[in-house]
Amino acid sequence: MFRKLFFETKEYEKKNVKLILGDSREIIREFPDSCFDAIITDPPYGVEFDGYDRRGAEEVFFELEEEFFRVLKKSGWLVFWWPTKKLPDVAKLKLFQYRWMLIAEMKGSVGKCAVGDRHYSPLLVFSKGNAKVRSRCSDILPARELPQIEGLRIKQRDFKPTYTQSLLISMFAGKNGKILDPFAGFGSLLLASLLTGMGEVVGIEKDEERFDVARRILEEETISASIPELLEAKSRDRSVLLFREER
Repeated sequence: MFRKLFFETKEYEKKNVKLILGDSREIIREFPDSCFDAIITDPPYGVEFDGYDRRGAEEVFFELEEEFFRVLKKSGWLVFWWPTKKLPDVAKLKLFQYRWMLIAEMKGSVGKCAVGDRHYSPLLVFSKGNAKVRSRCSDILPARELPQIEGLRIKQRDFKPTYTQSLLISMFAGKNGKILDPFAGFGSLLLASLLTGMGEVVGIEKDEERFDVARRILEEETISASIPELLEAKSRDRSVLLFREER
C-alpha cells in the first residue's frame, strides 16, 4: 500500500508547466511531429559530477538527436548547457545547424579549469531550419535567480539559474512558445516558466527523487529548503514508507 502511495503520481501539471516521470528515450516517442518551438535543457555530461551523471551518460543526449529533430517545428531551436571541456563532443550532432555559443556569467568563481578559475558556463545554440530568435539579447547572460527566489539557499550546482533560464525562454520560444526539457532535473526551467508566465514547458525526469523534489518546488513556487536538504528529507520519507511496507 505504501509503495503505491509513494509512486502513484507519474505526472504533475500546474498552469503552464507539466512534469513527467520517465525515460526521455521512451516518452519523447509519444509526442507528435513538429510540436515544440524549442528544446532547452541541461543534459547529463558524463563528467562524474555525481552518481546521476555517471561516465557515458551524455550519450543519451546524442542518441535522442533524431527524436529532437522530429518533435521540433521546422524552424525550431535546440539550446543546451554544456561543459567547456567537452565542447568537441557536440560534433556528434549531425542533423542540427550550429548557430552560436552563449555565456552564463557567474558572480564569482564556480570551479577550476585548465588555466585557473572558471567564471562562466557555456550554452550551445543549434537550430533546425532557419530559426529566428523571439527576442534579441546579449550573448553574455547573467547567471542569477529570479527575484521570487533570489537569496535562497539552493546549494545545487545542476539547478540552473532561473533568471538565465527565463531569458532562454524569452529568446528562443517567446511568451506562448512550446518548450521541451527532456532532462528536467530539479525543474529550474519549469520554475522559471511558472514564475514568469512565459512559455509552455514539458519536462521529463527519470530519477524519482529529482522528480519528487522538482514537483515540490513547483507546488510551492519557491525553494523552502536547500535542494540537498529536500533530497535528504525525501530519502528519509522513502525509508519510513518502505519500512512500514515491510512490516
